[in-house]
Amino acid sequence: MTEFAIGFPPQSGAPLRVSVSEHDELAEHEQVWIWDLYYAKTAHALGDSAEGAELRETLDGWAVQMASKAFLPMYKIEQAGLHRLHPELELVTGTDFEGEVYRVRVERPEGEWPVIHTSEPDAPDPRRRALAVIALAQYFFLKNKLFRREVALHVLALRKYYLDGRPPTDPYSMVEAPLFAVNKALEFFESLQRERAGAGEGDGRPN
Repeated sequence: MTEFAIGFPPQSGAPLRVSVSEHDELAEHEQVWIWDLYYAKTAHALGDSAEGAELRETLDGWAVQMASKAFLPMYKIEQAGLHRLHPELELVTGTDFEGEVYRVRVERPEGEWPVIHTSEPDAPDPRRRALAVIALAQYFFLKNKLFRREVALHVLALRKYYLDGRPPTDPYSMVEAPLFAVNKALEFFESLQRERAGAGEGDGRPN
């Protein structure tokens, strides 16, 4: 069973240091779905709070800039400063902070999509709760090119869902928003594939 531990040190400081450790590595193709679930669940928990609004605004702002650069090499993404999803967050791997830990456990019911179970401190700090979502995205972003190409599309789809569908405060959004994001991303990649196929056919036609 895969589990992520997202830990913050006992003392707050600048930059905002956060560790992510992974037990029983998650398959690459599952990462964006698991992150969507975690984002939607946390957005629901934060509700209309200032921290919930800041989480969505931070990710939305980053995704708007990143969407057009998702297929660029990593060094160009770094040159644009988009390799960091939060300007103040410093991701640490190989060190487990035990001050405040948020856990995401992944289960795979037979014949169904993976689901998550989360645990957090008894009195979670709302800002750290939000930053845990960004830290997990940052971890996947640096680790997996597939996630890097998809996550901005998913964030923008989630934004559209929250604006046009149900707000994060609605419990149904925890399931519907991730499914909406997956379907929108799938539509985009299918459209891209058709465009590329059409361009390939056009190259061989006589003038």
